[in-house]
Amino acid sequence: MGVVVPVLLGAMAAALAWLGLVLVGTVRQVEDLELRLAVLGMAMPGRVGRTGLPVGATAPGFEAPTLDGATFSSGTWRGREHLVLFAHPGCAPCETVVPEVLRSAGRGILPPSIVVSEGPAHPSTWDGVSGAEGRAVVVLQERSAIARRFETFITPHLFVVGPSGRVLAQGVAGTLEEARALVRRARRRRDELPVEARAGGLR
Repeated sequence: MGVVVPVLLGAMAAALAWLGLVLVGTVRQVEDLELRLAVLGMAMPGRVGRTGLPVGATAPGFEAPTLDGATFSSGTWRGREHLVLFAHPGCAPCETVVPEVLRSAGRGILPPSIVVSEGPAHPSTWDGVSGAEGRAVVVLQERSAIARRFETFITPHLFVVGPSGRVLAQGVAGTLEEARALVRRARRRRDELPVEARAGGLR
């Protein structure tokens, strides 16, 4: 009997330890699932104000500081097709697509591009060319102020804004090819519009 009790106590201790590990693992899985659901919820079509301004909506104007300390106004490119890309350092697809978009815009492969980000720390590959003559610029927003106006909390989220100031296409663009596909889609839509609607407002 003296041997059985320690054995039983040891077995109970081992069982409790195993249950504790199972519980910790389950809690972590639940937390991971909640995070995934939250991210997925941001992209769900039914979430108003989360999936980006719809095609045909007027893109809001904004003014914001650039990485080099200047101030950039989106009105600089009024009347020109341009891109507005929302990105964030630490977002893996953003780390890839932002430098590609900036380089492509600088070479004229893509329309002039505005990358909207948050926080002071950015990779050196995110340096853009500021000013009216530049074709690529990185601007900084505070507390997602510009993102809220574009109704998006997704990154990397690209908007193609036509000369009329309306959104011609928008969507998640994690690669340069996805960005170029959105530009092609926007141009097809623009070409289908009446001539007066291309330069003026969409009806």
